[in-house]
Amino acid sequence: MRRDQAWNREGGGSVNRSLIYAVVGMLGLSMAAEGALTRIAFTTDQSLKTTAYCNTNMLAKFVDAVLALSPPPLAVVEGGDLINSATDADGFNCYKLFTNAMARLPAAGIPYYSAVGNHDASGDTTGWYAKWTNAFSYFPANGPPQWSKLAYYVDTGSCRLVFLDCITAGTNSTGADVDKVDPVQRTWLQSVIGTNSPQAFDIVIVHEPAFLAISADNSLADHPADRNALVQILSDSKASALLVGHNHTPCRRMLDTRYNTNWVWTVPQVMDVMGSTYDLAPNSTPPLPEFIRQFTNTFTVFDLDPATQTGTGTTYTEDGQLLLDQFTVYGKHYVPAAVVTNRTLMVLSDHGTAVPPPGIHTNQDGDMLSCSIMDSSVTNGATQYVCTGWAGTGSVFPVLGSGTNTPLFSITNDSTIAWEWQTNYLLTTTASGPGSVDTGGWFCAGSNVQITAAPDQYYHFYGWSDDTNGCPAEGSVITVPMSGARRITAVFEENKAPKGTPEWWLAANGLTNGSFADAELTDDDGDRMQAWQEYQCDTVPTNPASDLAISAVLPESGGTRISWHGGTHITEYLERSADISATDQWVSVFTSIAPTSVSNDYVDSVAGNPSGMFYRVTVDVR
Repeated sequence: MRRDQAWNREGGGSVNRSLIYAVVGMLGLSMAAEGALTRIAFTTDQSLKTTAYCNTNMLAKFVDAVLALSPPPLAVVEGGDLINSATDADGFNCYKLFTNAMARLPAAGIPYYSAVGNHDASGDTTGWYAKWTNAFSYFPANGPPQWSKLAYYVDTGSCRLVFLDCITAGTNSTGADVDKVDPVQRTWLQSVIGTNSPQAFDIVIVHEPAFLAISADNSLADHPADRNALVQILSDSKASALLVGHNHTPCRRMLDTRYNTNWVWTVPQVMDVMGSTYDLAPNSTPPLPEFIRQFTNTFTVFDLDPATQTGTGTTYTEDGQLLLDQFTVYGKHYVPAAVVTNRTLMVLSDHGTAVPPPGIHTNQDGDMLSCSIMDSSVTNGATQYVCTGWAGTGSVFPVLGSGTNTPLFSITNDSTIAWEWQTNYLLTTTASGPGSVDTGGWFCAGSNVQITAAPDQYYHFYGWSDDTNGCPAEGSVITVPMSGARRITAVFEENKAPKGTPEWWLAANGLTNGSFADAELTDDDGDRMQAWQEYQCDTVPTNPASDLAISAVLPESGGTRISWHGGTHITEYLERSADISATDQWVSVFTSIAPTSVSNDYVDSVAGNPSGMFYRVTVDVR
């Protein structure tokens, strides 16, 4: 190919240089009144295999052209090989010539970023990385730690620029060419582009091309499996472009199903050079590139419109005076207006408030959707429904998930999401008497719940009651199948000494020396009533003034007054008899219903002369 010709398939074949020459006034009018667009400029490979290290003359022309752009780009992107070697020469830092030549860009508010090239990591096998990070300390360190400032991304305008390292094995490597983007970087790449990128356009920059522009050179094709995995990620994530260098030959390939039937999203591979061109023959292996131009230094300007999800890539000569190639790039959400396809999303949910609601919903192909459940649990009496996640088909991603919110996904197929609900039943547990149970609440339908009863001190577990049908029990442990809502009650009873005195009562009155059987037979207060009798009479076993006894029987006008004292919490019965030898001759005179006073009296108007009558006060046995 002659130097005055360019092969441009979109332009219809070989085109004479004079025919494609376009005076654009140093590009000053190319984006007038287009303030909403994002503009990026790209070039690569300034290295010279001489002591000059860097083609500063060519860089000066490039910087002039960039500064003449109106509006100016938001950033300049470099594909690597900024210098010939990482070895210092003539007392200058190896990058000083490059950074000095580029200094007018950041001074004008235009930052520049770069991928690492093989020349950048050569020459100084132990110090190249320190020199790289010293020269470009502002490069982000948001990529994989092993490739800090070598693999990273930058968001500018509506574009995410992602830089990868296909040259080194990381920050501690000796700089030898590896000719691939390894799986760690590829995994990270998936996490920052496509649906994981907030930007409309994702552009990936790596030094070596996926497919050669010239007949022979290093490239990602040296490791086909790794190369194919990388381009598959770009296709799956709908990347807008792959920017490369290394072959020193301006070239554009549209990576699509001609290269691999799985690459259904077309990714433009764009190669520029700004320093030294190669004189090797073009790569003639099909598919042929859409554009190739030998012996020419070039840069490409990308103008990206997030509103239409489209952009234009325009390749110029180093001074911006000659337009060589122009092509269209697309944002990840681009849908051609003429081929808008409706996609249905069927939502299924038996409970709760689903968003979108249950039913079939029509969306445009590529719409970004998310689904959610507003109320994660729904209670209907003693039955509860809890949302545990979803199962999806089509574009729903992930297909299976937990929780109540799906991630944002792009619907490109008819899809279904079925919200999954777990049924719980209420297990109400109570204690009848002093004691406790160890569990209760909502439990999954079909589960078996084990309940353990624990009595308080001086009590014992008696048994289980209420909804115990089908519930095997062993002592104080019961297993409850949750086939429905249940109420389970643990029953506790007081421990008693042989004569029926509760242990808790004896303990409350300090009668704990020895056994409770002995304690209930004591008369600690000397009132001639043993402790068990004091309990029955509701009197205090440690107070000699507290006993059940008649204190006076006195005649008075109208009858006989009987006075007595005792407890307060039990019913007391006043009885009389004319013959105490006959057990069935006692007659009820008066009933003092609890609660009672400690001291009581009653006038018996029937008795007449009390000298012939006997009186007693009794209580019911507890």
